[in-house]
Amino acid sequence: MSGTIQQITAINANLGPAFRANDFTKYRYTEFDGPVDGSVFAAVAGAPDLVALSGAPGVAVGDINSLFAGGYSWQYYVNGAFAGQVPQVVNNQDGLLLSLDAADNDGVELAPLLAQAITSVAGVHDGTMAIPSRAIDTFLAGTEDMFVRIKFKTEDVSAQDFVSVGFRLAQIPQTTLAGYTDYYVLNLNNGTTETRSKLNNGTESVSVSTEAVLDAGTVTYEVRINKAREAKALVNGAVVAAGQSGFIFDSTDKLIPFLLVQNDGADAGAIAVQLWESGTWDQRNITSLTDITN
Repeated sequence: MSGTIQQITAINANLGPAFRANDFTKYRYTEFDGPVDGSVFAAVAGAPDLVALSGAPGVAVGDINSLFAGGYSWQYYVNGAFAGQVPQVVNNQDGLLLSLDAADNDGVELAPLLAQAITSVAGVHDGTMAIPSRAIDTFLAGTEDMFVRIKFKTEDVSAQDFVSVGFRLAQIPQTTLAGYTDYYVLNLNNGTTETRSKLNNGTESVSVSTEAVLDAGTVTYEVRINKAREAKALVNGAVVAAGQSGFIFDSTDKLIPFLLVQNDGADAGAIAVQLWESGTWDQRNITSLTDITN
């Protein structure tokens, strides 16, 4: 047998970049189908203070709960008070269930990391944790292609004003989407798909699109930010028909992938998160050829 092997090329398949030190910690892929283990952070006077671990999650506005699900640790922020449903986040046959009370603006924000200010409480810890310049699941706009895609099922599409998927500035959690100074999200608003964005605490821009989401239906929302800091929204892998064209984050923005949910009126409609994937583009789990072109 003659000949010489000139080069051996490894197919990415999420193996190379996914195990490169710092980049690895920012990538996560999970289908929610396992047990959820939770502990609680409680908020004091609007600033989240570390109090103690507990088996019961907090239900008041400002409470930050930690949980372990799908092989990763998560945090969820109570942005609208719960009347008494404990816990709010559980697993069922549909996925990670965000089980909201039937109350207006009742909701939560789910993220790998919630940028939060920690102040000392009775010696439990000391010092203040500032927003990190480089941290797990925090992305720097302009330095990398980033994405977040979330597959979810909603029982009643008219029950929520907000099922928002996207990126926001790394800042202390807010009780409303509009409370953040910088963000770009794909949002489900009473069954209507729309993009919402804001830059440098300016006026929010809303663009309504035509993609339909049905009751008890499953849909995948995705937001991509390229190295030019430009945002793009996709529904089930296709670019939205009427997106937010030309939105660009600032080059200094540190961004967090997140999911924000808030109820509309007295309707109650469960949201079940079935899949979460976020990271840099070269880590993405490509599932179709359209992923390459969109």
